Amino acid sequence: MKAVTRIDAMAAQDMQAGNASGPVTTVDRAAVAQACAQGASVVTPNRRLARALKREFDQAQVDAGKAVWTSADVLPWDAFLIRCLQEAGCEGQVLSPLQDLVLWREVIAQSALGALLLSDAAARSAQQAWALLHDYRLGHRLRELGATEDQRVFRDWASVYAQRLRGLDAVAPAQAATALQAAAGRGQWRPPQPVVLAGFDALTPQQQALLETVRAQGVQVRHAAVPVVAGAAQVLACADAASQWRAAAAWARARLGARPDCRLGIVVPDLGTHRAAIAHALAEALVPALLLAPDEDAARPFNLSLGEPLADAPLVATVLTVLRALAAPLALPEAGMLLRSPFLGDAQAEAVRRARLDRALRDSGAAELDLVRLRRLAARATDDGSWHGDAAPLLAARLARVVARRDGWRRAAPSVWAERFFGVLSDLGVPGERTLSSAEFQTYVRLRELPASLATLDRVLGALSLQDAVALVRRVAADTVFQPESPDVPVQVLGALEAQHLQFDGLWVTQMTDQHWPAAVTPNPLVPLAWQRAARMPGASIEEVQAQARRALTRWSASGELVLSYPQQDGDRRLLPSPVLRGMRLADADALALAPTPALARALRTDAVMEGAADAGPAVRAEPPVAVTGGTHLFADQAACAFRGFALHRLRARELPEAEAGLDAADRGALLHATMAHVWRALRTHAALLAASDAGVTQMAGDAAHDALTLFLRRRPDALGARAQDLERRRLARTAHAWLQVERARPPFEVIAIEAPVRVVLGGLALSITPDRIDRLADGSVLIIDYKSRSFSPAAWLGTRPDEPQLPLYAVTCEQDVAGAAFAVLAPGKLQFKALVRDGVELPGAKAVTSDRAEMQRPGWPGLLADWREELERLAADYLAGAAEVAPKRKTSCQFCPLPLLCRLEARRGDGERLALGGAGDAGDAGGQGTHDD
Repeated sequence: MKAVTRIDAMAAQDMQAGNASGPVTTVDRAAVAQACAQGASVVTPNRRLARALKREFDQAQVDAGKAVWTSADVLPWDAFLIRCLQEAGCEGQVLSPLQDLVLWREVIAQSALGALLLSDAAARSAQQAWALLHDYRLGHRLRELGATEDQRVFRDWASVYAQRLRGLDAVAPAQAATALQAAAGRGQWRPPQPVVLAGFDALTPQQQALLETVRAQGVQVRHAAVPVVAGAAQVLACADAASQWRAAAAWARARLGARPDCRLGIVVPDLGTHRAAIAHALAEALVPALLLAPDEDAARPFNLSLGEPLADAPLVATVLTVLRALAAPLALPEAGMLLRSPFLGDAQAEAVRRARLDRALRDSGAAELDLVRLRRLAARATDDGSWHGDAAPLLAARLARVVARRDGWRRAAPSVWAERFFGVLSDLGVPGERTLSSAEFQTYVRLRELPASLATLDRVLGALSLQDAVALVRRVAADTVFQPESPDVPVQVLGALEAQHLQFDGLWVTQMTDQHWPAAVTPNPLVPLAWQRAARMPGASIEEVQAQARRALTRWSASGELVLSYPQQDGDRRLLPSPVLRGMRLADADALALAPTPALARALRTDAVMEGAADAGPAVRAEPPVAVTGGTHLFADQAACAFRGFALHRLRARELPEAEAGLDAADRGALLHATMAHVWRALRTHAALLAASDAGVTQMAGDAAHDALTLFLRRRPDALGARAQDLERRRLARTAHAWLQVERARPPFEVIAIEAPVRVVLGGLALSITPDRIDRLADGSVLIIDYKSRSFSPAAWLGTRPDEPQLPLYAVTCEQDVAGAAFAVLAPGKLQFKALVRDGVELPGAKAVTSDRAEMQRPGWPGLLADWREELERLAADYLAGAAEVAPKRKTSCQFCPLPLLCRLEARRGDGERLALGGAGDAGDAGGQGTHDD
């Protein structure tokens, strides 16, 4: 038997507490249908209910077999007022909501506190306070405000705002009903047909006054409401929010499976926060194939009612970025977004070129980019006059027209700026040449309506600068809530207020915790709390909020099946059920008859045969030695993970680098390499170093740093500003000088090779390697040195799949007598050699290789060289054989891997073994990826 609780007790308790003005009612559908048939005007408190009642009326006509009928006159209160004001001939007197909000922003921005406040938030709060005072006919008491600093500030703002309204001969939207009442009193307006109110739990004093005036003119005004007969509710406690979404989705799946034509509602009080999670759960339960092959235009049996700011739509975001570029330079990521956008003209025809230009910008190190420079880069040509590989000539031509258009602009009214901006969009070919999806097309249509909205602001704003006009468009787009229209679907996901008075065959109300239900008390801080409570304004007292919550539950329980759920945990935090659930019995999944939600893989297996594939690619078919690129990095990647080696060096997969201003770790490492190369090209021998004075060494280090940085900036002129260049030059010189003091303590040596590329063959691979440095020691043997900008241990060279195979590779392919391999660690405060050397070789910090090292299979230095050769040849053989197993040597091997989206290892490991993934390269390698080896 199901565990259910009747809601009648709640309603009775609510009435006894005096928290309701009468019995709980809902819309009388029969009365509304009759009113619509008789031509009456049906007025609702919101647009959603108006659409629902009109849809129900139209469906009833279809069911009655009618082919033609008079359209029902159903509209929300605000639209009813606008129409009536138009009939009275005074609609131009009332400001639009946008004009009103902009006027409040102007008043606040020009006030003494304007520079200290977030004017958007303050304007909304002031606009709401003004509306409350006039909805409840308390506007005449504005001068009494002053109990708190906030109220005194609002009083002053309101005084200036009222003066501005008088100067404009305008009325605020919150006073539209009063203006209409005055027009009726003057005989300018009388409703032509009866008025039927549907879905109003209570009327504000301003609404009551207007309707009394209408009645006094002999027009019938009545409520279409019937008392609610409370039903039963089932309560489900879920482990957490994710379990709750899955349970609600499984419920919807089960009910639709039993009755495909039923109408279901899922109420989420904080829908904005959980929109993505609930959509994913519903998709997995109802249309799992869309998770594998997303299709924006595919039909879905559910709809999420919450609109999003128009500014967040990808097409509009592109437009706003274009406009922002007119007024100021763009950050590099924003410029890259423009280059990759499909909404600019010729985006498809020039996709590859724009992608290359984006990559070039990411490598440039520039912090920002203006339109002029972007146009210049897009128009680059080679010496023979052909387009550079990174050029985007079609985009360059469009940007040239935009820049030329912008150069003639001066301050102007909002309507003029609207015309100018949409001329820019025409120059840039917005919305692009590809066919738009349904949602994108609707977004574009809404975007094209913005000029009309901007033009109305001429009434409240003067001439604007380019910067102010761009900021205005961004605010208007952010203030515009937009949701693409969708066909009528059986499952509606909506907020608590939107669900009032709607009819469903089943309703699931989520998030029934003490934090979400009842809603928090939210009085307006600019209106005295005593006034709000005395007038019983919404959200002003806990009693009123609780009463509203109970009335909602009572009303919902009458329409059909009602399930109330709440999560018991949020991470480590325990959640408590809403107090309205106190004393109600809990149901379980069996009692609710929830349909099991199939995992995506399980759902796909029912329709498809799963194929397995070995983690191996095709073997290299060329005759050895096989010429390869990548140098020592090929061996390092193959050792870290066979798949990484295969993907990077056989498939040539590459991660698009992040756009970063200035230098990254690889850049700094490359500069250190170059600085040390300049130093030793000048010195050449240990004897020359000892002979140099400290001042001479200081000068030498400074010159080397200067030369290295100069060469770097020829390639990347935008990477560093003047101040940053000076700081980097000092860092390089300081590090080089300190390192030379370490080198002074060595026995005599001569530098015989500095970043000299060598072509070698190993294990059937022919490759080019570039040791950082090779020193000849006093006995004629050589020491191979690799610079590192952070500390490393020689243990990284030992064992199978060595972490750092560069030096072993250099050592076994060197044709001279190699006596040691050394990391020259240039980390601040840790300047030292980390080396393995043949017994008898002197080097500060080096360890002599003896025959008792556990990591070695063969004894002594010759044995170590043999071990290295064997392991490197094995790695080469794996590469040639096409080994591609996703098998990282250890978890940390994945830390800097650039291919997590390609190998999908994280998805296979599951949530229990998530890794903290880092960037794309090893920040510890002073040279970075691919700096020295081909």
